[in-house]
Amino acid sequence: MVIFKRLTAYIVLSLLALGILFVLLFVFLIPDVNKLSSCFITSMNSVSFCNKNPDYINIEIVPEHFIDALLISEDASFFYHDGFDFYEIKESISNNILEGKNLRGASTISQQVIKNAFLYEDKTIFRKLLEAVATYRMEKKYTKKQILEYYLNMVEFGENVYGLQNASQHYFQKPAKYLSLLESTFLVQLLPSPKKREQEFLQIEKEDRYIERMQQILAKLYEYEKISIEQVRSALIELPFSPWYYTEASQFYVAVVGEDEDILLEEEMKTDSTEIGKPYSEQDEILKDSF
Repeated sequence: MVIFKRLTAYIVLSLLALGILFVLLFVFLIPDVNKLSSCFITSMNSVSFCNKNPDYINIEIVPEHFIDALLISEDASFFYHDGFDFYEIKESISNNILEGKNLRGASTISQQVIKNAFLYEDKTIFRKLLEAVATYRMEKKYTKKQILEYYLNMVEFGENVYGLQNASQHYFQKPAKYLSLLESTFLVQLLPSPKKREQEFLQIEKEDRYIERMQQILAKLYEYEKISIEQVRSALIELPFSPWYYTEASQFYVAVVGEDEDILLEEEMKTDSTEIGKPYSEQDEILKDSF
């Protein structure tokens, strides 16, 4: 009996010690979000992050249509959540776990900043906990515009292409502040799989894939009244040309625009818009208002 009690006490004390060690380790490893105000090398991709870098871009000069396209595509509730989109988390659980798929992510732009800046690609629960705590702290310390600016200066747009300024130079040989609506749409459609989608851009036989994604983003921008039908028409006229190739899909749109069939074009855009972003639900009106 005495031996049993001693063994039990030993096990309890050992578990307690391990628990304390885990907590201390966890606290010690929580990323210091204050570093975002300084210059450092990111953990994820070893990117030099510093607002003094020549390729650093201030949020104030980023074209509004780029911001709109990014948020609609990547994080529709960005300006209205506290770092976590619980609607997307619910949908992710439903799609990825309950249905046995792995097709839908739930990471917000805020969470991606923390992951890119301080963490690594592993998907362990421990890393997710670190990400969650750091995201919460970052949301309390910085404004949404600051967080979005940090994201734009470290997000990946292709092989060794990090940050919006570098992406604009890499694909279009121009400063990001001069990006057109269509160029902005192209860069946004690269996310969240930039390396894979960059290769599609380089392979003419796969051009229909990124062109379709661009059309869907344009449709969503129009649906949420971020761009006019005239802007849609102009972008679709430009689509078959620099730097993209002519496709069957774009021929249809150019033919419609050429005939000035605005009604047909509007109906087509509304149809396409259901294919991107969050599915229609009770949250749609709330999301629409958030833009």
